Amino acid sequence: MKKILSAVSATAASLVYSAGTLAAAVPIDLVDVTAQFGELNTAQIGIGGLLMIAAVIAVGYKWGKAMLFG
Repeated sequence: MKKILSAVSATAASLVYSAGTLAAAVPIDLVDVTAQFGELNTAQIGIGGLLMIAAVIAVGYKWGKAMLFG
């Protein structure tokens, strides 16, 4: 069991080291990601507005039904 744990530990350590060196070697360009946040914000506002409209319609229908039949 100790041999297996030792092997797993060594493998995990080498993967972490290789991921760290890869991250240090490859610079990440965030210009495109930052530009897309504006589009994402616009989409979230649109979807949120549609959800609010659907909620108002559902509650209005429920109230109307309660007034007529309740």
